[in-house]
Amino acid sequence: MREPEIWPELLPMLSTNVASIVRSLVLGLAASALTALAEFIYGLRSFLIQGIWFKNLGLPVEWIGILRSSEAASLLDLRFLFYSQAFLQNLLFWAAICFSLIYILKILRGEPALSLVPLYVLGLASARIQLELQMAVAAKGGFFSFARIDPFSYAQISAYFAMALLLFPTIIALISKLPFVRFFKLSSLGLPIILMPPIVDYYILRQPVIYNFFTSELYQQARGPLEYLAILSPGIKLEILLIAASTFAYLAFRTRSVLRSAVAITAVILVFSMVSTPALASRLHLGFSQPQLFAGYLIITYLLIIVDLGLAQRNMTPTILRRVRLRGIHFPAMMLFGLFFVHPAILATGIPEDFGLIIAGAVIVFLVWQTATVFDDLYDRGQTELKQVYLAYGILMAAMAILSAVPFGLILWLLTLLAVYLAADYPRIRRRHCLWSGVIIGIASSAAFLFGALLPIVSPPSARPVQALALLIFAVFSGGSLLKDITNIEEDKRLRIPTVFTQFETKKVLPVVASFVAVGVALPAVFLRTLLDLVVFLGLGCVTWLLIVLAKDRSYKPVLILYFLEGIWIFYRMFVNV
Repeated sequence: MREPEIWPELLPMLSTNVASIVRSLVLGLAASALTALAEFIYGLRSFLIQGIWFKNLGLPVEWIGILRSSEAASLLDLRFLFYSQAFLQNLLFWAAICFSLIYILKILRGEPALSLVPLYVLGLASARIQLELQMAVAAKGGFFSFARIDPFSYAQISAYFAMALLLFPTIIALISKLPFVRFFKLSSLGLPIILMPPIVDYYILRQPVIYNFFTSELYQQARGPLEYLAILSPGIKLEILLIAASTFAYLAFRTRSVLRSAVAITAVILVFSMVSTPALASRLHLGFSQPQLFAGYLIITYLLIIVDLGLAQRNMTPTILRRVRLRGIHFPAMMLFGLFFVHPAILATGIPEDFGLIIAGAVIVFLVWQTATVFDDLYDRGQTELKQVYLAYGILMAAMAILSAVPFGLILWLLTLLAVYLAADYPRIRRRHCLWSGVIIGIASSAAFLFGALLPIVSPPSARPVQALALLIFAVFSGGSLLKDITNIEEDKRLRIPTVFTQFETKKVLPVVASFVAVGVALPAVFLRTLLDLVVFLGLGCVTWLLIVLAKDRSYKPVLILYFLEGIWIFYRMFVNV
């Protein structure tokens, strides 16, 4: 049977992103230098008149200083001061602008560019953050220039704009009945408008403000969603007005219905006021931390992706939901186990930031799980129905997982990158040897456990043998996960997929696999440390071994159910009833 070609479709997308990034960095470097040079030329006359002067140049971030002393006879005698960190910030700002221009040109030329969307949104969001930071420095004073934006503030704002890019065309398409794909492309072309508010407020009107609705002093300023519009800055009001006017004109032209166009615009304003301001949160007496907002926007973005793919391709949404395999919930469960194993007092301390981190971490592991599901369906199971859209869903899940892990730090990002690679390449690697299937699941299970254990939780940690347990999880699941192959022996033989059950006699290999599963079932007795637990879990381990050996392929589902019930009981005993 001919293997599906998945990587040949992925590599061109990756190369397109890499080439666009390199091109953007080169153009960003040129733009950063040219803006500083333009500033210098603009103020050259005043520089020549003054005897001694000092000026910082760079737009929007000042990254080079020029000093003319009394001894300087000409411009050649000027002293230059280079600020490396500010230069990097300025370079990335202009690189993001150039990347967005590359995306827009590709769309206008009709070239494939949808693979650039995640970095396109991330780049524009980072540029918006940089403009807001410079405006905040102007509003708060020079001492504020030493402040650093929390990584989860970056993440929350980026996730918000990703959600906004999907939410806007979704509402319009549902109400106007226009094709979603066409309107999404138009919306993506208009996304650079998010840079308008800080440019208008700071650089044009010279009225620097700080954009942050989710602060306590704003909760009492308005009672309804639309009342928050009254306290918006002129730049944001102008942005809303331009978007509403241009969208209304386009909808009225395409639908020939003023009423439907007005309803669509009103719905967009109402929904965005709910997710962008404390209108709903204040009614529920909720105050959200940055990690909680980040997690919330991640969840909304994921749900919108499912809805939007259904709008783009008929029957895509039910296809995605139907193909979710519950056995994959094992990986989020391992993440939560690692988290509570290191921080057992999380529920008692009840720190809001911790709950946001937990939800965001669980969402990332879930996204990796969905990536594995998609590539398994396309590669091993020969799913060709809706292949391109379904593959796009898997790629989006992988990109979201990798990008969402960035604010958690380098180690957790590398763990996520490893997990995404294993999820995407698992169907191909497992064909190399009958044991690779179990080894990969063992690595992924251990990585999920470590991801939870290493989350930057505020709740105080406890000294636990994390590394030893991670190795034990790898060993147990490398052998125990092979049990899943017993239900597809004939199909695996037909597809020429090597498993321990297709390479060896079942009666010889099954007791070995059953031993790994039994050890995993009995292992929790070590942590609960009571005589009753020791007897119960050792007994469950023996029963599990006998069930697998006697029932063979019919044992898989009962063992899976037992595994999850045991997990719930262990969680209750170790972390709730303490």
